[in-house]
Amino acid sequence: MGNNNSNQNEWFEKAKELLRLDKFEEALQFFERASEIDPTDKEIWYEKGSCFESLEMYEEALQCFNRALDIDPLFQEAWMRKASVFLDLHKLFNSLECYEKALEIDPLDSTSWFLKGVVLQFLERHENAIECYDKALEIDPSDADALSFKGYNLELLNHYDEAIECFESALEIDPHHPYAEIRMRIISRKLEF
Repeated sequence: MGNNNSNQNEWFEKAKELLRLDKFEEALQFFERASEIDPTDKEIWYEKGSCFESLEMYEEALQCFNRALDIDPLFQEAWMRKASVFLDLHKLFNSLECYEKALEIDPLDSTSWFLKGVVLQFLERHENAIECYDKALEIDPSDADALSFKGYNLELLNHYDEAIECFESALEIDPHHPYAEIRMRIISRKLEF
């Protein structure tokens, strides 16, 4: 048993190293070996799913994230990656559901709030998206992306003054934030007419 554990750890560490080097196909071979030794290790399934996602093999990625969640339903990172895959597949309601699960597990995760806002923005639920960006900003006030996306949703609702404030705040944090710079120019042109 000890030898199997050692082999499993070696396969897993080698796979993670290959993953860091963006050698996804090779990493998958090592994750497969590790998962054969210990099919109950949620981290192996999670990392294997990440490989598949990087290779745009989304159905396989979902299967791996589901296996990880079968092992540990409170594995917040797996819910987030599953949401990301659904977003890649343009299955927005599925993605939204996964971000909500992730937030049930960790309501103080600013990234989950931000990404839930992105999904709501795609669903054209701009007021709800703004609420999510506000939650993300309560947790991390220096999130220039959340400020920019909030500003964009305010712009879509014709709240130009508030949108400008968001873009200016984002640019104070990151003076070269590309999205905030572009949106500021667009709003300025809109207001000139």
